[in-house]
Amino acid sequence: MRPASSLFTLYSAGVIRITECKCGSLVDKYVEYDIVLVLIDLVLQYRQAYRHVLFNSNSKSFNRLIFIFVLCDAYKAWIERVEHLPGSQILFDLEWRFYLSLLRSAAEFGAYTSALFCFLKFFGQFDKFAGGSRGPRCFFESTLVGFYGSLFVVVSIIWQLHGHISYRFLTRLFIILSHLQVQRTLFPGIGLKMNLLAVSVAVSAQIVTGMAFQKFSVYF
Repeated sequence: MRPASSLFTLYSAGVIRITECKCGSLVDKYVEYDIVLVLIDLVLQYRQAYRHVLFNSNSKSFNRLIFIFVLCDAYKAWIERVEHLPGSQILFDLEWRFYLSLLRSAAEFGAYTSALFCFLKFFGQFDKFAGGSRGPRCFFESTLVGFYGSLFVVVSIIWQLHGHISYRFLTRLFIILSHLQVQRTLFPGIGLKMNLLAVSVAVSAQIVTGMAFQKFSVYF
């Protein structure tokens, strides 16, 4: 898969023609889409939408988005732990536990991307990265986009869903599916099985890191 020379041709203000690839389809139909429609297709797990976000959108905002994902994931972990604390827990302890949850989420995110990178390097698949010359930084930033399902914590706050096992299961499943679609978008040339195995290894590393951190945080 070779990158196109351009996404569209601008004829005049507001008049563009989207570039067609050699296969006859549009290079990126989402150039004309509103951001809301792009988000809907992301939720529906369309790979074309992922390709648009990862390669043809403004990647400078990825760092801020990833920070928001970490905050949402930390809040989700924090609210789950707070439920099991006694009512006499003082405010300082609750704040400290949130910082621990924030550190844990950052460690889990780092473990996921590191395990994925090492797996692909070990099996000699990283050279097939669709980002080409953008390098490892683009890989790490793009990989973390798969955590956008952490934003569902906002829904859980509104409808008080964080205590339901079904919500936690569906959120976890959605994030794993998002990781798989991101991985397939970044590495379209290594096949579904290898991408699935890579995501499975990375998710396992993330879970193990979270469990180890939770056990270690008992001493604080």
